[in-house]
Amino acid sequence: MSAQHTAIKQGRPSHRRILASAVSSHSPTTKELLKRVEDMMREDWEFLKDFNAAVDQLQKKQEKFQTEHPAFGRYS
Repeated sequence: MSAQHTAIKQGRPSHRRILASAVSSHSPTTKELLKRVEDMMREDWEFLKDFNAAVDQLQKKQEKFQTEHPAFGRYS
């Protein structure tokens, strides 16, 4: 039997439980969790807007380049 099982059987708290209670004495409320999620979603949305703008700009540059430099055998 492990030391942790022995400690639990004897009514002594395990090291993990002591550490967990010392580290986190505050559990976030549902409202706090929702706020965090909304903030994360807002950050993701801003990132995606910037990313999509960069992709659009790259596609426009690619189209311009292909117009100016047609591939061999693709002359119109």
